[in-house]
Amino acid sequence: MRTLQIKKNKKKVLSLILILGFSYLTFGQGGLGQIESTLNSWKDPVKSIARVLIALGAIIGAVWVFFKMQSAEGGEGKKALMNYIGALAFGMLVWVLIEALL
Repeated sequence: MRTLQIKKNKKKVLSLILILGFSYLTFGQGGLGQIESTLNSWKDPVKSIARVLIALGAIIGAVWVFFKMQSAEGGEGKKALMNYIGALAFGMLVWVLIEALL
């Protein structure tokens, strides 16, 4: 008997929470619009930071490959060059995804 009453109370509380939650989202005073505008204002700084990180990675990788090629023992220079080319391809992919999604 007691568990039946607890289940009914849970249903009432959950129903009340859902009704209040949906009414707040529907009739809120610009809460979601304000959040959306805040997130939209972050797009340009995030793009700039991502571009700078990709560019720094490309420059540092190029220097690393240069020194590996100068002191190459066996196939280390070629491996470093192939790794660098793969990293550049990944960087270009990330750049395109950032432009498309943000």
